[in-house]
Amino acid sequence: GVVSDNSQLASQNKMLSAESQTLANAGRQQAIEMQNKLNMTRQQAQEADKKFEFVQGLFDEKEAVVFRQQNAVLLRTQGFDFPSGKSEITSGNFALLQKIIKAIDEYPTAKVAVSGHTDSVGDAQFNQKLSEDRAQKVAEFLIKVGNIDEDRISYKGYGEARPIASNDTQDGRSENRRVEITIVN
Repeated sequence: GVVSDNSQLASQNKMLSAESQTLANAGRQQAIEMQNKLNMTRQQAQEADKKFEFVQGLFDEKEAVVFRQQNAVLLRTQGFDFPSGKSEITSGNFALLQKIIKAIDEYPTAKVAVSGHTDSVGDAQFNQKLSEDRAQKVAEFLIKVGNIDEDRISYKGYGEARPIASNDTQDGRSENRRVEITIVN
């Protein structure tokens, strides 16, 4: 009776002790995995910061302003010099385009969205088409000269629909005439 009960209790105690040890080990393992994930995330964030700072450093304020939007980097270019009413890329834009290519190269798997914008002077339909043509020309340059895979690049014209400044002043209109490159990582 009592002896067999005691040996049963002892064997149950051993089993419980082994189970609690297994649970403790599993808990420790889970904590280690969580810490590793946290370290990876921290490391990824540091790498993202480094890339972003590098891209920011490529441009002076007359060429582009660089923003971070969640997992995307926005290059708001002010330095494109298109002839009035035209979409041809002139040689004066090559240096800026080379910097944009360098920025995109920092994110080799990212999608790239090119958007064209105009001021509100002139016909809205003309401005819409002009912004589309300019975005397309920049996208084509990035593909042909930058060797960026065309599957990664999309383009769209917004015409005068998305101003970032007042169209009532010359400076404001100048800010609104822009091409934006969004690198979606």
